Amino acid sequence: GKSQEKSSDVNTVLRGRITHNGAGTIPSNSILLLELQDTTLQDTKAKTIAKIRMNAKKFPILFTLKYSANQIKLQNTYTISARIEDKKKKLLFINDMVIQVIPKGNDRTKTINVPVIRTGVVQSSGKKIVRPFSIPKQNSWPNLVGMKGEKAVNIIKQETGFTNVMIIKQNSAVTMDFRADRVRVLVDGKGNVASVPIIA
Repeated sequence: GKSQEKSSDVNTVLRGRITHNGAGTIPSNSILLLELQDTTLQDTKAKTIAKIRMNAKKFPILFTLKYSANQIKLQNTYTISARIEDKKKKLLFINDMVIQVIPKGNDRTKTINVPVIRTGVVQSSGKKIVRPFSIPKQNSWPNLVGMKGEKAVNIIKQETGFTNVMIIKQNSAVTMDFRADRVRVLVDGKGNVASVPIIA
């Protein structure tokens, strides 16, 4: 009957695990704050659909997030935000990649991996990452035109801290979605940068 459908519709569950590459020991009494957010509108504050707080002891951290499917609009964009804070609310780990989920419908995300990075740690490039998604000082690199593609990628990675920098051959098909944390480097037949790389 209808009542059964309703109850299953209301309590939808997303299970997943928070993972961390490298030696990430979590101080005792740390808390994981996990949110399912509606991030359809880029410029406004994300709308929280559901959130949980739980003790974070060691990686991987398994979580179960319950939410109401009634709040989900199929055409909207939903992402997972994860942060781990110590008992003084100092931020220790955060997800630095956009973790997109489909919370409803036939293609619903049932389990998900959420990788987090340590904040304020010097990464191998020697840059201190204070907060992910800090807007780089520049969003285009005209000085890299004509340079070898691989070299340009390394320079952009060092300057931005982005991991998502890729070489694209001229005239190849690319997706049209905009990502604030991605740079595409267009190269010609010789592998040299053909046009100004921009964040897109």
